[in-house]
Amino acid sequence: MKEADLYPDLKAFLEGQGYEVKAEIGACDVMALRAGDPPVVVEMKLTFSLALVLQGVARQALFDTVYLAVPAPKKGW
Repeated sequence: MKEADLYPDLKAFLEGQGYEVKAEIGACDVMALRAGDPPVVVEMKLTFSLALVLQGVARQALFDTVYLAVPAPKKGW
């Protein structure tokens, strides 16, 4: 699996909520826009890590709403 493989499902989820979704906008993996709302930024990685958290914290300096996305584990849920 590649990080880009996460994008189609994430895009479909956000579009289902009325967002226009774009990938790789500047340093952001995903940016979602909806009229009248601030932008939503999503950072994606294949595993949850400190690097992902730090990337999300860095984006919060620029955006109010930042989400972190990783695939669900195959077992244990």
